[in-house]
Amino acid sequence: MAPLLKPEDCCILFIDPTRRNAERTDQADGGQDTLISRHALVQQAARVLDVPKFFAIHGDELDEREWIAQPCDHAKPRIYAVGSAGSMWSGSGLGAALAEEGKACLLLCGFWLERSVTFAALNALADGFDVFVLMDACPSCDRHAKCPAIDRLLQAGVVPLTTTQMVSEWAEGASDQARRAALRSLLAPTGEQ
Repeated sequence: MAPLLKPEDCCILFIDPTRRNAERTDQADGGQDTLISRHALVQQAARVLDVPKFFAIHGDELDEREWIAQPCDHAKPRIYAVGSAGSMWSGSGLGAALAEEGKACLLLCGFWLERSVTFAALNALADGFDVFVLMDACPSCDRHAKCPAIDRLLQAGVVPLTTTQMVSEWAEGASDQARRAALRSLLAPTGEQ
């Protein structure tokens, strides 16, 4: 694993990024607006660097108007409807699609840390990915489960990261000056440079 996260080695998996989930977030996780802005930051950075984005949507809610994250390439939307029965990873073809992309690193963000995010992370590790969880973009639906879920992920080898850390590392490693400047400008509102 490289010391800095390299965007050319990455894919991002958004897990169930719907408004109904954002509305259920606890104020301890920053609340709905903060969470939506973190997902927007991840999307904007991915767009600057053309990092592939994948979506795992639970149930039949494929109405993109209800999502807080959007596919940027409608020619290859990479959207996977995952049901409540079976594994989100293998049962939907998501794991195989991510492997086909040929990227070593998988960044995870979405709902819920102690459930779908943990299951996706553990499956991705088993398939040989270096897994990074954007902790500030993965709320827990049960505040008592958050710390044990984080411990489980760390024990398994997941690398915890924040959205601003991800963007900062991508900016630091960007070889193109225009892209580096674009990434740094995404961080400017938070006071980071």
